[in-house]
Amino acid sequence: MAIDFGRAVQGIATGYLQAKIRNTEANDALKAQTLARVGETLIGETIPNAIAAEKERKTNYDMLASRYTPEFAEVADVSGYTLDAATMKKLEDDLKANNLNEEKLKNANFETDFNTRYNTRVMSAEEKYNPILKQLGVDNIGALGYNTVEALVKPTTTTTKDTMADTVVQTPIEFDSMQLKDYLTAKPDEATEGSQYRLRLNDIQKQAITASGLNAKFSTDATGALVVTDIDEASQNKFSLVTEISSDIFAKQPNRTDYLNIGNEAATRVKAIEGFAKAGNAVITNYFNNPEVLKNAPKQDGRIDFSSDAKVYPLEDGSLVTATEVFERSNADLIKTYVMGSFATKRFIREKFGRGYSVFFDQIDDALDKQEDS
Repeated sequence: MAIDFGRAVQGIATGYLQAKIRNTEANDALKAQTLARVGETLIGETIPNAIAAEKERKTNYDMLASRYTPEFAEVADVSGYTLDAATMKKLEDDLKANNLNEEKLKNANFETDFNTRYNTRVMSAEEKYNPILKQLGVDNIGALGYNTVEALVKPTTTTTKDTMADTVVQTPIEFDSMQLKDYLTAKPDEATEGSQYRLRLNDIQKQAITASGLNAKFSTDATGALVVTDIDEASQNKFSLVTEISSDIFAKQPNRTDYLNIGNEAATRVKAIEGFAKAGNAVITNYFNNPEVLKNAPKQDGRIDFSSDAKVYPLEDGSLVTATEVFERSNADLIKTYVMGSFATKRFIREKFGRGYSVFFDQIDDALDKQEDS
C-alpha cells in the first residue's frame, strides 16, 4: 500500500499547529497570571509603601525645617537622615556629639531643594513602573497618588556679556555642599568647652551691660566667673534683666561666631521693653489726668481707685469702661511681654511703668495664679 506523504505532512503540520496554539494559550495564561501577581504586589504593596515612605520623609523634613532652619533640613535630607525614625535618631546622636556651624549653613547656596529631589524620585518610579501599570489598565503612577509637585528650577550658570568682545560668557555657579558632615565639628572635651563657654559668656555680659548704659566694674572670681560691681540700686532690675537675656540667647546659640553681638541684642531688647513701659505710662497718665475723666473717677484717699470695677471711663465711641480696661487697651503689647516674661522681666516692667499703676500688674499676676491653680 502506497504511503500518502501529502496527507501525512498535513497531519503533522496540523498536529504541530494545534500544539503551538495550546502552548501559546498556556504561555498567555502564564503571562496573565504573572502579570496579575506582579500587579497585585505593585499596586497593593510597592507603590503604597513608597508613598508612605515619602510622606514620612516629608514630615521629618518639615519638622527639622521648623525646629532648626530650612537649610538644615535640606542637608539633613540629602545626607539620609529624614528617611525614618532610625535615621532621625542617628541625626539626634550626631548633633549631640558635634557642634553645628549655623552661620555657614545659613549662608549656603544649594543646587537642589526637597521638591526637586522628590520629583526626581517620582519620575524614576514612573520609568520603572508605568509600563507594567499600563498593561494593568492604569494610565500612570500618578493615578495611584504618586505625583510630582511644583519645584523651583535653579540656574546652574550665570550669564555675563563681554562688551569689548561682544560675546556672552556662561560661568558655572559654585554650589555649597549638601552633606551635613561639612557643617559639623566635633565637640571638644567638657573641660575645654566649659572654659571657652564661660569666657565667651563673660565677654557677652560685659558688652550687654555696657551697651545698656550701665556703669560697672568687672572682675572674675577663682572659678573664672564674671563678677560685676558698682551697679547702683536704681539700676539693679535693668542689670538683672540684660544679663538674663544675654545668657539665654547664648545658651541657645553657643556656636555663633559673632557672639559679642549677643550683648548688643540683649541691650536692644531691654531698651525696647523700657520704651514700651514708659510710653504706656505716658498714655494712661495723660488719660487719667484729663479733668473730665478725673472728676468722675472713683477715689480712695484722694487718689483714683484703679481697682474699682466702676465703668466710668469714656472711650472715643462714647462707651464706658473700667480703669483696668483702659490700661489693657493702651498696653496690649506690653502686657503680652509681661505675661510671657520671666520674674526679672516683670520686675523691670513694673519699675519702668511706675509704682502708681502697680495695681494693674497685681491683677494680671492674680489672674495668672488662678490659671495655674485651675
